Amino acid sequence: MTQTFRDVDLTQAFAQAKRHLASGQTNEALELLAAALGQTYALEQDYAPAVALLGNTLAQQGDARGAITCAWYLNDDRMAE
Repeated sequence: MTQTFRDVDLTQAFAQAKRHLASGQTNEALELLAAALGQTYALEQDYAPAVALLGNTLAQQGDARGAITCAWYLNDDRMAE
């Protein structure tokens, strides 16, 4: 079932995505993070951890391009490896 994400609170989306990942619902976590990060204006202290979680999850799923994009945003050379 596809959900629509309007006015998603980034902090809540981050917490929910972590719960999805903990329960093995990787696709749901990716969908939620991508939607929340794509529409949210947030403080860097809230935004960066969500980008890092997205990047790590993309890397685990074999999406190197997506993971590198997140690493670029975070200016994290270690994440890009």
